[in-house]
Amino acid sequence: MNTYTENKPKSFLASNASSLMNLQKKVYRTGTKLLVEKGLLLCLIGFLLGRAVILSTLSPFVIAFVAAVWFLRRDKLLPLITFSLLGAFTYSVSHSFYIFLSISVLMVLSLFIYQSKAAEKVLPIFVFVAASVSRISLYAMTTKLTYLEWIIALVEGGVLAALLLLIFMQSIPLLSPKRYKPLLKNEEIVCFIILLASILTGLIGVEIYQAQMEQVLARYLVLVLSLIGGAAIGSTVGVVAGLILSLANIANMYQMSLLAFAGLLGGLLKEGKKLAVGVGLLISTLLVSLYGDTVSTLAVALLESVFAILLFFITPSKWIKQVAKYIPGTIEHTNEQEQYLQKVRNVTAHRVERFSNVFKALSLSFKTESSQLKEEELEIDYYLSNVTEKTCQTCFKKESCWVQQFDKTYQLMRDVKDQLEVDNQLNNITNRQFENHCIKSKKVMDTMQQELSFFQANQQLKKQVLESRRFVADQLEGVSEVMENFAMEILKEKENHEQQEIEIVAALKHVGIELEKLDIYRLEKGNIDIEMVILFQHYHGEAAKLIAPILSDILDETVIVVTEDLSPLAKGHSFFTFGSARKFVIDTGGVAHAAKGGGLVSGDCFKSMDLGGAGKVRFSD
Repeated sequence: MNTYTENKPKSFLASNASSLMNLQKKVYRTGTKLLVEKGLLLCLIGFLLGRAVILSTLSPFVIAFVAAVWFLRRDKLLPLITFSLLGAFTYSVSHSFYIFLSISVLMVLSLFIYQSKAAEKVLPIFVFVAASVSRISLYAMTTKLTYLEWIIALVEGGVLAALLLLIFMQSIPLLSPKRYKPLLKNEEIVCFIILLASILTGLIGVEIYQAQMEQVLARYLVLVLSLIGGAAIGSTVGVVAGLILSLANIANMYQMSLLAFAGLLGGLLKEGKKLAVGVGLLISTLLVSLYGDTVSTLAVALLESVFAILLFFITPSKWIKQVAKYIPGTIEHTNEQEQYLQKVRNVTAHRVERFSNVFKALSLSFKTESSQLKEEELEIDYYLSNVTEKTCQTCFKKESCWVQQFDKTYQLMRDVKDQLEVDNQLNNITNRQFENHCIKSKKVMDTMQQELSFFQANQQLKKQVLESRRFVADQLEGVSEVMENFAMEILKEKENHEQQEIEIVAALKHVGIELEKLDIYRLEKGNIDIEMVILFQHYHGEAAKLIAPILSDILDETVIVVTEDLSPLAKGHSFFTFGSARKFVIDTGGVAHAAKGGGLVSGDCFKSMDLGGAGKVRFSD
């Protein structure tokens, strides 16, 4: 009864946890399909970019983004244009008219390069023309044209729109449904940050309790990337996001300093995880916001930072680790690279093993020892058949010899053949028995002598063929063994020796040695292979005097220092390799040589090398 009542809630909780996990996976797959595969994410980005305006007038974001999507994902172009126009309409009617006009000009121009291979080169020029012509046309309809309007149109179309097109063309592939590239370049990271900052510009005007949402999300972005990439990535993101947001609202120019300092401080405190990075943002907010005019400015800045930290804390660590896989230098990226290399090693080793099996099968096909005896019997039967065909076929006693006395006749013929083959003549007993049995004994023996020469020549030829086949089989078997050993070497990794590793770390820590890295590759008797990276203030031979005896005591075998690579700096990282001590050392002072068959040997140079086993190999010229 107790068991039933105790186990029932556990199974109930386990089933609930399993169903909740399945629900989460289903929601994740559905969301990914809608946002990425169906293009809803592109539409949302287009909506926000439609609202994005910098310097109160310029809006180069939408035309560049639409051109990039036209080049990379044309199947999502029509929904994107629709959402972009809706976003522009929420800003102002004149702004939406400019967006509609610039997109229309771009679509007309794109008809000339729809199937052209030079579309990538010509597209920035078309974006420049579409943005500039549309802005000039809008100015011509509303005000009198001056040199200032021409400069604004050229800057918006020629500099900003064309430049953003090149940036967005590197960023949109990162949003593709299937991404095979395991590593992001620094340029791709910066381009993607520019895209994210441009999207945040579209949130200007959206407030919650006077906290501007673009500032909240910008600080959240800085928090996430400083935790992932450290101070370099964090400060870069802060500068880029702050610059673009300050262009959208000149009053927020100081936000660039806040975001850059927050990224730098958060990256330096990333070892403290989310809490330390969040504290870094609060410190940055307090220090930079003190330059504000009123206390309300400081309160709003703190509120924005608190909202960003709350979003940061509720973000699942699994999502952050998933993003970290694409950032160079992170632990997650290193693990991803190791898994990728492991897969490559497995595939390569599998193919080498298949080639090894092919050579092994070929080697077996050339080996014929099992059927050699049967072939010899058949050769003798063919030989006797040829003899009887020329002698016994026309004899009147054929029926008596080969039907009624087959065994006796066959055995006598075998004996005659064997004695002729060995002595080239018959002894008296065999000669008398054969003459008493066969009335044409003289003719049969002469025929056997003649056929024996052909039989011996055939046997000699077959012997040479068999020796050649055996030689080829041995060569193929050797190649197969070499390839099999090569496949095993490819797959060789660190073996899991958790218990020994714990003992070694504890023992070295007890004597005051802190390990930076410990790799145990082999613990076989007589073939130990251990690598260590240790930080020494001043090295005084601790590897041979302390570490090797400790390893010998733990592993119950004499361990010595094989190699040591010492750091030239104080408190530098030194690399050590430890292995089994040899019971004896072979010192080769000379080599005795002799040629096969007693021939002469030319040359007296030799080379000996240790193979890690019980002996050495020597190569001579």
